[in-house]
Amino acid sequence: TVEVLDPTIWEMPLMLEVRPLPSKDPGEKVAFAACPQPLYRLESHAELVKDWIAYHRRLGIERWTLYDLDGSGAAAGLGGEPGVELVPRFPEELGSARLQAGNAWNPICLEAIAQTQCFWKYRGRAKWVTTLHSFDEFLVSARHRFDALSVFEGSVLSSNRQVAVVRVPAVNYGGQPAQGLTSEAPLVQRFRQHDGRLYWHVVFANPDVVLSVNTTNARVGWPFRHLSYWEPEALRVNHYVDALGARGGPRVAAQFRHGEPARSLAAWAGEWLAELRDKRRALVLARVDRLALPLAVLGRHAALGGFGESVGEGASEGPLGDLETAVAEANASLSPVARVVLGLSGEAEVRRVEEALASAFRAADLDADASLGPGELRALAL
Repeated sequence: TVEVLDPTIWEMPLMLEVRPLPSKDPGEKVAFAACPQPLYRLESHAELVKDWIAYHRRLGIERWTLYDLDGSGAAAGLGGEPGVELVPRFPEELGSARLQAGNAWNPICLEAIAQTQCFWKYRGRAKWVTTLHSFDEFLVSARHRFDALSVFEGSVLSSNRQVAVVRVPAVNYGGQPAQGLTSEAPLVQRFRQHDGRLYWHVVFANPDVVLSVNTTNARVGWPFRHLSYWEPEALRVNHYVDALGARGGPRVAAQFRHGEPARSLAAWAGEWLAELRDKRRALVLARVDRLALPLAVLGRHAALGGFGESVGEGASEGPLGDLETAVAEANASLSPVARVVLGLSGEAEVRRVEEALASAFRAADLDADASLGPGELRALAL
């Protein structure tokens, strides 16, 4: 536990609890981890956040610690993401009314506190941690593509043991989205114009020796030092500043006048992300199908008053057992044809229904012309 006390600022000590990141092997360090700024309203941008994590996981970032300000990380479905640790409602964890009030005024005011705690949590657990701030920032290498971080580690980060902080530049993307693309397209495909101005924005740092972190830098003690890595074609950050809407009017939009080459990030990473989104949607639809059919059967059974004692107060198997029993009873209450139509039948029942329907058709086809006329249909219905 770290105690920070400045009587001229704080009414009470600020307590930061440093909890170890869960790991199958506490002695094994991952190569890269990420400590973004505290985020909020993530449920409204779940697809963007999942794209962001998936893309950087492909680059080599294995662990993420996501601080949210409002509990929206769980609502966005990030709790089940591999390698992601959620720290929900961070302002409430701090126990400071002053900081909570500051956060309500400016959500970025807790960034340095969260990132410093995050870096300390990765001591002994990650070789390098990056301050990639939010889901509108993508690490990009036109030269190495998905191998960017492995090349960066081998040629830069591991080349000098005294280098503990490496700064990487960024460039802003924005303006008019690419023609023919909707907001459903991945971010890297929608914005392909940048302003041509590079600036220092994120760092990679060795968490074992980091003392503190701020928005664009990290502090380390002697004998460790900083390195500014100015190779934007090898590694930089594309900052999509208009990801959630234009930040300025036409005059600001006009600054984004430099276009990307044809085989840019929008092509090689955008296509991969678009395919990944399609797979995620297919999984969601499959889950809905698996859930909706039993619920529909349950609803029918309830409407007919068919629930028995198995779901009453005397049930002893617990909520899960009660639900399974209710679904089984409701399923049994359907006709075999209804079960086949709803996809709730096994192969044997499907065959029996098919045989019964074929037999009924042959019996009704009095003129043996392989079709049922109006009179034959009427006779079959009666």
